[in-house]
Amino acid sequence: VLQSDEAYMLFINAILRSSKVKKSEKERYQRQAMKINGNQIGAQLPGVSLKGVDGKSINIDNIKAATIIVAFIDPECDDCNIARLRLSTNVALNSIIDGEKLALVCIYPGPYSKEWAAEASTYSDKWIVAASEDADERFDLRQMPTIYVLDADKKIVAKNVRAEDILNMVNP
Repeated sequence: VLQSDEAYMLFINAILRSSKVKKSEKERYQRQAMKINGNQIGAQLPGVSLKGVDGKSINIDNIKAATIIVAFIDPECDDCNIARLRLSTNVALNSIIDGEKLALVCIYPGPYSKEWAAEASTYSDKWIVAASEDADERFDLRQMPTIYVLDADKKIVAKNVRAEDILNMVNP
């Protein structure tokens, strides 16, 4: 599914201008517009609280890599699990992560729990895996998985990237 922020924002703006749409509906679309506008290419990644599998806080600003992939993955989402497995088993991707040129941050957009931590402990040990209860407030997660690519300064260089796109980049 192709996701176009520009096309969707035209739709949102029409709703926000309409006198026929209820105030409660407009508020929902206003929140979506704020998330979309705050996650544009070239923007700094919004701050989000992360809790690792071990229960400790993680700060994305402390990650040192030329490229950082941030993948929002819900363990109950089949497409997310397929993407996670494809990324975790790719030899070329794992060798780049080993070389510290790339970091992959896998974020569950929900609250930390022991059940989630048990499941997430089976994810690739090369990844930074965390839960974020407030991710949905800061990121446009209409489609799952949602994958962002950041530069070393934590600026968004690509968004709504597919796992296949990442694999194509590392497997020329």
